[in-house]
Amino acid sequence: MIRRTVSIQKSMFVCFLALLMVISLAVPPAPMRAESSSNGLPGRQAEYLNRGLVAVLVDNGVF
Repeated sequence: MIRRTVSIQKSMFVCFLALLMVISLAVPPAPMRAESSSNGLPGRQAEYLNRGLVAVLVDNGVF
């Protein structure tokens, strides 16, 4: 009887974790924006790069 109770508790816990995973996939994250901070400095700006990274093996290492 005790094993059955533990088994039911484990299966309920696993179902709860699965539900949390599905909810986290269904709800999109809030967009983050670079806003100015409280010290008056403007927010950081980043470039949009539409190219991939390239590495070339040279005699001294990797360039």
